[in-house]
Amino acid sequence: MVRTFLIQNAPTEKINSWLNHNAVHLKYGENYRDFNFKQCLAISTEEVGGQLVGVSSVMNRDIWPQDFYRILNRHFILPDYRTGYKRDGVADRTLHIIKQQTKIALKNKAKCVFVSIHSYRPRWSKYFAEYLTRNTQYLWKSEDLVLIANDSKKKSNYQHVIYSGDTDFFNERKIEWNTYTTLK
Repeated sequence: MVRTFLIQNAPTEKINSWLNHNAVHLKYGENYRDFNFKQCLAISTEEVGGQLVGVSSVMNRDIWPQDFYRILNRHFILPDYRTGYKRDGVADRTLHIIKQQTKIALKNKAKCVFVSIHSYRPRWSKYFAEYLTRNTQYLWKSEDLVLIANDSKKKSNYQHVIYSGDTDFFNERKIEWNTYTTLK
């Protein structure tokens, strides 16, 4: 079961304890250690058989416009419950998270919601935008190699962005492939 809470109603202490126990020793684990929920609008939890198996947040950061929210932010699913990338979309439970997080962000005056992915998967991000357009009530678009953090010299700060909203913000923050390949 997936549930999304506004941050003031979320069980943040329980979630932080769970993340510190389950996520910090894995790849990207430091992203989850004592996670700071201050910039989050909401958090989603996923339970299977009454046990917490996944967490994801809706977040705004000062580097994005005030009314832009990244959904599936710090999305962590226990390894035994992961499905991986699929050409035809995502697991049903992930789609439920996306729908709930998009709805809560828009209800709280978001002008744009977006998902970003680290790895270089331009074709998948286009498929994902098409999939979300078919399976939600919103039009989704994708942009490749968008700077989503402050340091423009770091390769990992450029990600694929799948978004819903009328904006040129992501297009203006793109980098060309030839320049991207020179970054570390």
